[in-house]
Amino acid sequence: MVIDGGAINNEPYREILSILEHKSNKINDGYPRYGVIMIGPFPDRAQLQEAYARPNDAVDVAQKIIGTLMDQSRIKRREMLETDSSQHFKSIIFPRKWRTDFGGNINGAPRSIACDSAMAFGGFLDISFRQHDFFLGRNNARNFVRYFFSFPYNNSNDPEKYDVHPIHRKWTEDMVDTFIFEKDGQFYLPIIPDLYLFDQDKDQRKKQRTHYDIKDLPKYNPEEIFGLEKKITKRLVKILNVIQNRDFTEEIEKAKRTELENLSEKQREKIRNIARIAAEKNMIAEKWIKKKYNKNLLSKFWSFTSKPFVNIGFYFGKNYAAKKMTQAIISEILKDLASKDLLKKHT
Repeated sequence: MVIDGGAINNEPYREILSILEHKSNKINDGYPRYGVIMIGPFPDRAQLQEAYARPNDAVDVAQKIIGTLMDQSRIKRREMLETDSSQHFKSIIFPRKWRTDFGGNINGAPRSIACDSAMAFGGFLDISFRQHDFFLGRNNARNFVRYFFSFPYNNSNDPEKYDVHPIHRKWTEDMVDTFIFEKDGQFYLPIIPDLYLFDQDKDQRKKQRTHYDIKDLPKYNPEEIFGLEKKITKRLVKILNVIQNRDFTEEIEKAKRTELENLSEKQREKIRNIARIAAEKNMIAEKWIKKKYNKNLLSKFWSFTSKPFVNIGFYFGKNYAAKKMTQAIISEILKDLASKDLLKKHT
């Protein structure tokens, strides 16, 4: 989160903490008065569960390089230590759908927004993606205000255990009973009470955390993007007119990567399981692709683009090349949608 005052990832975290430090020095009564709440649709997190995938071309390598450069810019020891040592309230609201497992424990996928698909352009594919994410954002904000934006509450007669924030000391018993909740063995009261809870009984209040206005992820119908083929091809022809003299051979040669080595058997088994699940999801996209396109033609196209005479092919067959590129682009989009459970199953 500490990156050049927000110049790279629009998260001016350290700059805000500097302002809070200045303000908090004026009043110090032992209670927090300021804090930072960030809203991150794509929060920075280590993707430790992803199976290694060998890059196919220069585009894949470029994406990895950009990600590496951004990660490198995050390593600023002094600012990271200052951020960690701050006594201010720090939190983040990010997309997540809370669910309960068989044991009754709350869990949920860390990334649950539909517009995250197609390299974060999924919202252009279908309005239902944007609708889902809008209401998910509203639900996440509601959950944050109710359960995380809060102070401990212990109205004990024992002075040593008594812990009630000044904003809660004048609350009535009815107010406390309505909004109090337990977290990690301790009771809390929200800083901003949700007045809608007055209209619900205790059982309904407990279920609110796992209630969502749109329960299921939207499913995209591939026939929609198949109808855009001509428009995509026309745009690609214009792009090829600009880059037809560029030779990609050298860049593709630089795309070779070393396979993962020295993994324990447990790690290998974990990767195999991840790959198996990904393959099962990918089959949904493959069925749609096979129905619409000849898979062998796609393979031939990628082989064709890796040969030295690619410029000649572009010069004499821009329309043909653009058409095959369109098919490849649509195929990759469908595979990405399938991997995120956003693709309608083929019947």
